[in-house]
Amino acid sequence: MIQTLHRTVAFVATAFVLATTGAARAAPPEAPQLSLRLVAPERFSDAGHGRRQPGADELEALRQALEQALQPLVQRSLQPGDQLTLELLDVDLAGELQPTRTGRELRVLRGATWPRLQLRYSLLRGGSVQAQGEQQLSDLAYLDRRLAAADASRYAFEAALLRDWYQRTLQDARPPL
Repeated sequence: MIQTLHRTVAFVATAFVLATTGAARAAPPEAPQLSLRLVAPERFSDAGHGRRQPGADELEALRQALEQALQPLVQRSLQPGDQLTLELLDVDLAGELQPTRTGRELRVLRGATWPRLQLRYSLLRGGSVQAQGEQQLSDLAYLDRRLAAADASRYAFEAALLRDWYQRTLQDARPPL
């Protein structure tokens, strides 16, 4: 009985030491990180939903919508520990604002009012730059795009534009296994 108790205590002590030192299991690799930042949004061509400058809440909603559009792609295609940093330098939302009879404004989508984004990006892997650049994105045929019901947000065309850019530019940043 005493021998069994000593074995149990020794087993529990060994398990505790292994668990607290991390020797029992390796920590899971860190997921790829995405950071999207709006640079000087007061100078954006058209980022709001009114003639006035967009408020902090509108800008944060835009930032979150675009970040959420890219997050699944980043998680699927980049390696653990990779860091993708995007800086939006200019935004021109799809459509243009038109006044209504009630005094409110409505965003009207036309063929000549396509979405446009200007961005700077950097992809770091293991502390070294894998890709970087600055690009002007636009989608002249945005009205021909079929959007899923899940993309029915107010920034659906801009999110689709950013996803397309990511797939063309960085989707293959993960080396073959």
